[in-house]
Amino acid sequence: MNEKQIEMMKKLIEEKKQKGNNIKNNKRPKKVIGRMLLDNGKTTQ
Repeated sequence: MNEKQIEMMKKLIEEKKQKGNNIKNNKRPKKVIGRMLLDNGKTTQ
């Protein structure tokens, strides 16, 4: 379950990057995304 959720998150992240909305805030979203992945890992476990 964890791996599938992480893959879905990565796909969503890639789609956002393709749109180019994260160019200005390149450094911040990575930290936020990392937190989301960590939170998902904690809750799913």
